[in-house]
Amino acid sequence: MNRVLLFLSLLIVLSLTTIYLLPISGLISYFDKNNDISYSSAEGNVIAGKINLLKYKSLIIDEVSYSNNFSLSEVKSSMKFSGAVQGEGIIKYRYDDNFFEISDSNFNFVFNNNIIGKILMNIKTVSEIKINHLSCLSGRAIGTIKNPLNDELVEINLECLNDQIIIFQTLDRDKINLGRIESNNTNVKLILSLDNLIQDLPFYLNDEIELKLFR
Repeated sequence: MNRVLLFLSLLIVLSLTTIYLLPISGLISYFDKNNDISYSSAEGNVIAGKINLLKYKSLIIDEVSYSNNFSLSEVKSSMKFSGAVQGEGIIKYRYDDNFFEISDSNFNFVFNNNIIGKILMNIKTVSEIKINHLSCLSGRAIGTIKNPLNDELVEINLECLNDQIIIFQTLDRDKINLGRIESNNTNVKLILSLDNLIQDLPFYLNDEIELKLFR
């Protein structure tokens, strides 16, 4: 009996060791059943590493570095990004739920439109943001967005609502709608209400304009 228990214990230890030492490229191939993920190179294992030119459908990130901490209920990852998404944050995945939680994060996004050019947006999490398949379920954040015509930084609030991220300002307890971020399995886009963001809106601009992530 003792030999059986010893054998089972050794088998469990060897299995866990194999998983921890498995290259991250092997893990990506195992979980990416639909071939939605591609990358140029990957270093490290499930504990820590770096992935270069990571592409998930239409989203491209130049570099992702990560460090994972495992517990009985969740995986907690400290991650840094560069590219279309720049910054760092804490991302948690709970084994019994089908969503990610983002906290203690500070990200920069660059969006682009052929008419008004590039817009830089900064987002800092206020409460944990829950994400499921690129859809925002709940959470709040604050940040800034650069006015595309005069480079003025505008302070903004963000809140998840109906699978969208609503962008607004609070003036005298009133919410002024500035736009929203929409996402699906193939794209992330910023839709701005320019008439609330820009005074004396030029005649050639629509009240609402769509921008895409720029890399």
